[in-house]
Amino acid sequence: MNTQMIQPPMPLTVLSPGLRRAAVNSHWHQSVIVALDASQSMNDENKAEEAVQSLEGLIQELANPSNKNAFEGAVIKFSERATVVCPFKPVTALLGRLPRLDPGSFGAATNITSALQLARRLLQDSAQSVASGFRYVKPLTVLLTDGVHNHGPDPVAEAEALKAISDVLTVAFGTDADEEMLASIATEQLSVRCRNGAELRCYFAEVGRTLTVTRAAGMSVASALATDQQ
Repeated sequence: MNTQMIQPPMPLTVLSPGLRRAAVNSHWHQSVIVALDASQSMNDENKAEEAVQSLEGLIQELANPSNKNAFEGAVIKFSERATVVCPFKPVTALLGRLPRLDPGSFGAATNITSALQLARRLLQDSAQSVASGFRYVKPLTVLLTDGVHNHGPDPVAEAEALKAISDVLTVAFGTDADEEMLASIATEQLSVRCRNGAELRCYFAEVGRTLTVTRAAGMSVASALATDQQ
């Protein structure tokens, strides 16, 4: 069956019927990073709050008791530079504890390269302290922006370095995001546009449900896509 990730608000379809039957109690674990744009434009039209609400929906899916705490998550925000909002911890510890972006915290520029660099450092540090006795699926880094990269070095080289250790899913939020550039730094077929908050909430929830299945099967989302297309 030839399927692929499709635009929200339609369901995310990446898995073959056989893979969808994978048990959810396997010992595979997975790390997930979400990098959120915190430039000034995200303060418009309530986009920052919509992004945080959508992230909460993703975390809720990953924290489902059937996953037995198999996911750990971290959150980054970026404008001129990237900073860690929440360091890696079990996603169950993130439920209801995500900080909001206050009006004074938005930056004047969008430095996507800094977000990719920080995500790579977090994953490298995490790899040195992974829990023994567990097998780890390739991590997933989700990067969301409503604009264009306009500060710092070109992100393409840093994206390639990150993709060596993590799948990269990019989300163009709203109508002004540079969808072509975001597709160029994403893992193949893992780039999408969400035009509004309703689409973003739907999409992030579906990403969470998809990760539940692929993680249990011991496969990254990108590997599941490749297998499904053979």
